[in-house]
Amino acid sequence: MKNTLPVRLLFWALLSLYFLFIGYEVLTSDYLFTDEAFMFWHQSDHHLTFKIWVSIGRVLSGWLKDWMFGVSKTIADIKYIRFCSVLQCFLATLVAFLCAQAPAEEGASLFGLADLLHGGIFLPPA
Repeated sequence: MKNTLPVRLLFWALLSLYFLFIGYEVLTSDYLFTDEAFMFWHQSDHHLTFKIWVSIGRVLSGWLKDWMFGVSKTIADIKYIRFCSVLQCFLATLVAFLCAQAPAEEGASLFGLADLLHGGIFLPPA
C-alpha cells in the first residue's frame, strides 16, 4: 500500500474514532473493577494506593493515583480516572508516531514502525 495522503488521513481518522469511542464508553459508564474498588475504599488507610504503586517503582503514578482516588467521592467519579488513562494512551500513541517519524525522514526505518504508522506496509529487503 502506497503512503499517500488519503491513506494517512484514513489511518488517523480511524485511530481518532477509536479513541473517541473508548473515551465515550469510559465517560458514560458507572462501574468498578476489583482493583479500583480496593483502591477507592482503602484510600483513607494511610495512602495505601500510593504505597502500592511505589512498591512497583512508579512514584509519579502513585502520586497521581493517590490524589485522584483521594478526590473521588463516589463510584461515578472513577470514570474520570479512567478517562485520564485514555488520554495517556492517546499521548503515548502520538509520541510513538513522532519518535518513529524522525528516523523515517532520514531514510531509516525503525523496524517498519514508521511505515506502519504512516499507513504503509513494511517489507524487509530480499
